[in-house]
Amino acid sequence: MDRTKGFGSGDASNIAALGRYKTANPTLLRRIAELKGLVEEVNISTPEIELGIEVERKMAEMLKGAVNNPLYESKKLSNERYKIRNHIDFEWVGGGKIIWVEHKTSIRNEQELLTAYNAQLAWHYMLLQEKAEDAGIDDYELWLTSINPDGESEFNPLKIQPNTLTFTLNEIREGLKLLPDVWDGITEWVDDVVITDDNVPDVIREQVHTVREALLYIDDLNRKVDDFKAKMLKSMKEAGVKSIKCDGLTITYVEQKVTTRVDTKKLKAEMPEIAQKYMTSSIADDYILLKFK
Repeated sequence: MDRTKGFGSGDASNIAALGRYKTANPTLLRRIAELKGLVEEVNISTPEIELGIEVERKMAEMLKGAVNNPLYESKKLSNERYKIRNHIDFEWVGGGKIIWVEHKTSIRNEQELLTAYNAQLAWHYMLLQEKAEDAGIDDYELWLTSINPDGESEFNPLKIQPNTLTFTLNEIREGLKLLPDVWDGITEWVDDVVITDDNVPDVIREQVHTVREALLYIDDLNRKVDDFKAKMLKSMKEAGVKSIKCDGLTITYVEQKVTTRVDTKKLKAEMPEIAQKYMTSSIADDYILLKFK
């Protein structure tokens, strides 16, 4: 979706936060700057997930005639400053009924998806409701589907119950009331490029979740290894055992020793000319740093 034309479901959580806290967070402020042409939009993407074709096939079988990625623009919520709009993954209309389908490719279960994308789903439902009312249609539903990229998973749609979105919907509506004043207050923008939360594409967002879960698992394993090493250190030291070989693993007791090194901080302070004479430079390759909050 072209996010330069107005606010969409990717902005839902930030607008909900505006309604909740009565102040705009930095991400929303930057989005306004982008829409006003004060700063360029930041786009980051990865290759498309191959499961997308399979999703479209299954959806075509389930909802004959479903349209992929249609645009809906709100007449009630848009104004001369900006548009309030929505792209849903699939839309089916027929027999006096509208069904919107949001699809996620994710390792998360249904409840985790409902929590992670609650604001986005609330935004969809808000505009689905408006579209249905404008069309004189009383029967409308929002579905959530998902496929696990790591293995077999059932492609069963989950009908979203409106009561699970009520709280977030109210926050979004309140945020939309406050949005015009926030918009008018942004007249210039200078920043470092930082992409946060809902401005991260879903594909990358789900990959981040997978990596985060893997790192947490690795961290737990490392704690167990450290605990094992601490216990073995005590046991082997007391027993005078130098090495244990078991199940392909060699456990070696390394005795305490004194090491020496140059105190570079003190050397630079007391003998800067000598320190400078023996300084060397090297190029460090660029890399990705992962850090938990």
